[in-house]
Amino acid sequence: MNLVFLRHCAKLADVYEMLCQPSWLHRASIAALILAVALLAGCQQKPAGGVGTTMGPPARTIRTEPIVRIRVITGTSRIEVDGGSGLRIGPLGGAGRDFPSQVRIWKQADAWMISPSGGRGGQTVSWPLPALQIESASYASVRIDGIAYPKKIVLQTALQDTGTGRFDAINHTTLDDYLPGVLDKELFPKWNPTAYRAQAIAARSYALFSCAKNAARHYDLESTQASQAYAGSVSNVKALEAVSDTRGLVLTYDGLVLPAYYSSTTGGTGQDAAIAFADGADIPPLRGKVQGGWDAAATYYRWGPINRLRTETARRIAAWGAANGNAVASLRDLSAIEISRTNAIGRPAEFRLTDTSGRHYILKPEQFRFACNQDAPGTRSLSESEKLRSSHVQVRVVGSWVQFWDGHGYGHGVGMSQWGAQAMAEKGYTYQAILAFYYPGAKLERLY
Repeated sequence: MNLVFLRHCAKLADVYEMLCQPSWLHRASIAALILAVALLAGCQQKPAGGVGTTMGPPARTIRTEPIVRIRVITGTSRIEVDGGSGLRIGPLGGAGRDFPSQVRIWKQADAWMISPSGGRGGQTVSWPLPALQIESASYASVRIDGIAYPKKIVLQTALQDTGTGRFDAINHTTLDDYLPGVLDKELFPKWNPTAYRAQAIAARSYALFSCAKNAARHYDLESTQASQAYAGSVSNVKALEAVSDTRGLVLTYDGLVLPAYYSSTTGGTGQDAAIAFADGADIPPLRGKVQGGWDAAATYYRWGPINRLRTETARRIAAWGAANGNAVASLRDLSAIEISRTNAIGRPAEFRLTDTSGRHYILKPEQFRFACNQDAPGTRSLSESEKLRSSHVQVRVVGSWVQFWDGHGYGHGVGMSQWGAQAMAEKGYTYQAILAFYYPGAKLERLY
């Protein structure tokens, strides 16, 4: 099934836009057969689910560059829009109307309110639409609250909205127009172009995985580290060239797009995706391995010690549990914390917490890291230097204190180390060799 077939099948502009989304192009064989029947019946209903959560879509189903949807503003009540010489605003996938180059947009009941801004007079337009599409009349990007984003912005009611008028701003753009804004945020400007190329392929693969996984939502990716950090439209030459030079190149495994996780630095020992993430795939390219000292130049290659009050640490962990529906929400105090399981190379895979009544709680590594860094009532917000940088750390309870020491790396530790990729690039390794080192067994394929 390819985009040409979908284009002939679609009868309405908004349906065509949905069909161009990666979720329509990324289906397993049986799902593709079911979808084909639905398309022949009228092409009007979007399947609710993605390909699955552990791997990306089948590589053979991707033949054209897909559209990605990045949530760039979450739950806001008002935005300022700048379209250069003018704006075209209208329903999602439909024909728009011309507006002044600068407008302010907010919601009132079920209608979008659009008013000229920047000191210009003019009438406020009230437009009752489920979603609002915004494009520049003459430029390739739209500025939202001063930040330029490629292609177009779609405004949709926030998932958590309860009638307060809050909405999300989602950047709809092509995958390779999205990626330079990721590289610009994820890597340092002076880093080697080869490291940029390796990052471009990893980020492209991860984005395709996220699009399939999140097909039922009104966005595929966040613009923060919750997905991949994203700066919008950028002029970073290294980032632009890296994306162009690797166009369509994706990491795959067993015919499926690989969720090519990466982090700042692993500290020399990688983590298993199946341990770090609830939906992590247990496959060779995503299992932890000894990576040596490639990222030894990273600021957080080694870190610690950090000392926290025991009662404060318990409050933070309990607050994380309450926010995430975990049984550790009932934790009141701590008598012990220990690493109860490790992965094959000795990186922590499980933490066992014991409270003063003798009750035990088990947390996975990333759960433990986030829980220890959680804001909680009665505690101050931690500075960046006080947070646990990773879950690869030794820990014990001593008297009134929790002691963390011998910390390794920054981030979850799965897949590629960005600092390691930079060091390998400086030593003359190609981006193909870097990716083969960090994702052993994965295949590099050009899909479009």
